[in-house]
Amino acid sequence: MEIKDQVSKRILGFGYAVADSDGFMLDFSIEKAETEIQNICNISDIPVGLKYVWIDRAAGIFLSEKAAVSADGFIPQITAGSVKQIKEGDVTVSYTDEETPLQKFERLISTLKNSGKGQFEQYRRLTW
Repeated sequence: MEIKDQVSKRILGFGYAVADSDGFMLDFSIEKAETEIQNICNISDIPVGLKYVWIDRAAGIFLSEKAAVSADGFIPQITAGSVKQIKEGDVTVSYTDEETPLQKFERLISTLKNSGKGQFEQYRRLTW
C-alpha cells in the first residue's frame, strides 16, 4: 500500500475524509514529514522501522495545516476522554472530560507531530 493511502486512512481514523482538493496539502505533509525524519537521522531513505512514525508525523502535519487554513473551524470530533486515574487492583480506569474539543485536538496534533522521538537513535547516522 502506498504511503499516501496509509496517511489518508490514518487521518480518516480521526474523523476526516481526505478530499481530492486536499491532494497538494497531503503530498506536502508527507514530503515534509519525510524530510524531517531524514534530517533528524541523517539518512536519505526512510527505513521500514520508521514507516509508522512517518505516517503519524504526516497525518499530524496535515491535520495541523488543515485546521490552520480552514475557515469553518475544522476540528475532527475526538470523543475519547483523557485518562484521569488508573487503579490496578480490581481494575478501575477513570476518564476526564475536562478538556475542550480544541484541547483534545491540539494534544492529538502534538502527539502525532512528535511521534518516533524515542526511535530515531537506532537509525541515526553520523555526518562528516
